[in-house]
Amino acid sequence: MRQSHHLTKKTQGRKKPLYLTLDASSINSRHLYESVLKIKSSFGNSAVTDEHYNVVIDKKRRQSLSLLDQKAVRALSEPLGKIVADNHLEIVRYLQIKSFRHVKTKCSCVVFQDGDFFEKHRDYVPYAVNLRRYTWVYYYHREPRCFSGGNLLFFEDEKLIEEVSPSAGTLIVFAADIMHAVSTVRVPSGDFADGRFSLNGFVSERPSVAYRLYSKTIRTLKRIC
Repeated sequence: MRQSHHLTKKTQGRKKPLYLTLDASSINSRHLYESVLKIKSSFGNSAVTDEHYNVVIDKKRRQSLSLLDQKAVRALSEPLGKIVADNHLEIVRYLQIKSFRHVKTKCSCVVFQDGDFFEKHRDYVPYAVNLRRYTWVYYYHREPRCFSGGNLLFFEDEKLIEEVSPSAGTLIVFAADIMHAVSTVRVPSGDFADGRFSLNGFVSERPSVAYRLYSKTIRTLKRIC
């Protein structure tokens, strides 16, 4: 499978690559876009994980609409998930992630409308039942593009080191522990259909029984304290 490898800029002396672009030319992005418009009413406000590992709505940190791991999302994500799974070993090697067995992928469909954004964050969630190791994102939208902004921003030591434009048909993969954000989106029409669309997958490993018991204890203590 043809791939494009992207290294970081020579900033902060970083040696690890930031992300990997996979060939997703087999995906019909227009069909995907039209399919998502049909389930518009199913979307709700996007959530974040707070300091106590609770899933909450916090519009100071994130504004967008999401459709989580439902049957429709899994069906739409399946062809993309296969591309990623077929390249799992290459992804782990190239991004210099500790080798693990690909056991679970949780998918979501996200739409950024006018004024939406996502502040700096990591996709890795400490002490989770399934530990996220890397994230894949596939972009699609109405053609020609009717929004501006919405770039994927990568950070190192709080400094912006790379921006990725959300071009339709692009499938990128990056490690879950990398700090990143989404810049503010502008949609002049205000129309849902003109927004910034993406399908996202969080690829996780299943930790040991001992670690799961330990993480459960830590999360319980943090909720109490």
